[in-house]
Amino acid sequence: MAAAVGSSTTVGCGSDASTGGAGGGSEGGNTSEGGSTGPTMPTGGGGMGTGGTGGGGGGNDESTSCADAPLMTTAQNNLGGDVYVGEGAIQTAGDRDFWKFEAEAGEWLQVITIANENDDSTFIDTVIRLRDEDGNTVLATDDDAFPRVDTDSELFYRVPAAGTYCLEVLEFGDWTGAPVAKPNQNYSAQVIPVDFGLYETFNEDTEPNNTSMTANTGLSSADLTNGQIFTTVAGTFADNADSDWYEISFPAGSIGFNLDLTPSGAGADGNNATSGFGSTSDAGAVALWTSDSTPALVAEVDGTLQSQGLDGFSSVPIDSGGTYFLQVTHPGGTAGANDFYFMKFFSSDTLNPQETNEGGNNNSVANGGVPETPAAGTPDANGVVATFIGGVLSEGDVDYWQLQGASSPTAGEKLSVACSSWASGSGVRGMTVTYEDSTSTTPMVTSTEDAAKGVLWADNIPDAVQPAITIQSAGPHYIRLANLPGAMPSDPNTDTAALAKHYLCGIRRQP
Repeated sequence: MAAAVGSSTTVGCGSDASTGGAGGGSEGGNTSEGGSTGPTMPTGGGGMGTGGTGGGGGGNDESTSCADAPLMTTAQNNLGGDVYVGEGAIQTAGDRDFWKFEAEAGEWLQVITIANENDDSTFIDTVIRLRDEDGNTVLATDDDAFPRVDTDSELFYRVPAAGTYCLEVLEFGDWTGAPVAKPNQNYSAQVIPVDFGLYETFNEDTEPNNTSMTANTGLSSADLTNGQIFTTVAGTFADNADSDWYEISFPAGSIGFNLDLTPSGAGADGNNATSGFGSTSDAGAVALWTSDSTPALVAEVDGTLQSQGLDGFSSVPIDSGGTYFLQVTHPGGTAGANDFYFMKFFSSDTLNPQETNEGGNNNSVANGGVPETPAAGTPDANGVVATFIGGVLSEGDVDYWQLQGASSPTAGEKLSVACSSWASGSGVRGMTVTYEDSTSTTPMVTSTEDAAKGVLWADNIPDAVQPAITIQSAGPHYIRLANLPGAMPSDPNTDTAALAKHYLCGIRRQP
């Protein structure tokens, strides 16, 4: 994945550097086990299903294709909702299990597995594929939930036609072309028809809602701590010009808005394995607006860029207790047979530590400036230190950040950096991220953000624009953020009218 955005102030997997972003918000919202109607801490298969951790050795999972797949067992969760359950085990490398269930046209389904909620490498890492009854057509594929919380699978699918559907469960290695056997093989696969009147945090697009004046209101959400909320929206596009509007009222204490998109298409396997929730169209422009009588654009992303690494909004500054509109549009072109979208969004009560010296942080110490100095991080057991920063870049602005203390790398160490602005919904265009050494006279590394992935310098990460920096000298070390002005309105570096001009970065020092 690209650098994790809006995932709390933690560092991503492997050598990835997270941008941090949202503080503390849970992205649960699934309809799995327990009586709680609010989001649990994200655990992939947690929430309102029937629970379970697998089938103890196979059970009815001996099918080899959709042709001989057994029907899933019908159960009920603690709220009285139906859950279709198949429990089994991926017993050998390359083993695949198949299950069937019935679905009605227009239903929304949450499909999950519960197998490995603690990211234990000795347990199976599930992948699920939704197929038609005969198994000949893959309709949707998912590896991990969006946003990722563990290796269990979770997808949301809108059923286009009544009938029998087939669910395939396999292991991640098999999906990517390198099957492996795992000691802990059990799983519970569950299909949950989403009842929007029963399950809190689930909201369905209701027409007409094509303008701010007709926006869907009163969204069901879960109140978290300190003014944070979490909710989801499931919508369909009536045609290729459809635009859906939703009113969102944030409680006092919410100061950042975060939204996660889910991928369209059927997905793929092999070397280019990708997830897809089955929609026949991406979302187009996804925008946040003020609730004024004449709404002003706050933030916007292009949903068609998901295949290039776009995640959604991250840490868009909002007014505590404010009301806003969310707009989701069809990208245009030819409408598909099953054009839908599913989004998770939540508010946060914190942002990355922000710049405090706008008047003096435009240069390094060597050149007469007073750089921002983020708090020194604390090394983990492996000596890795994560630092998170954020601020505002008006057009022409430059911000210098000086790494200090435990956050400042020494010669021979690696520095990974992930920064995002445009790709997080900001109106900033052409932000450059630069690493400078102690002389602060010659930029050592510089990259310009694109619309989808931001800037990522890291080792062994496909979306990285370059490897992590190997430090050559003693400190101080600087990260420079610059929003270079465009020469004219048509210049691609000219900022948009979006009010948000924020940026966020995660910086990771490692031995």
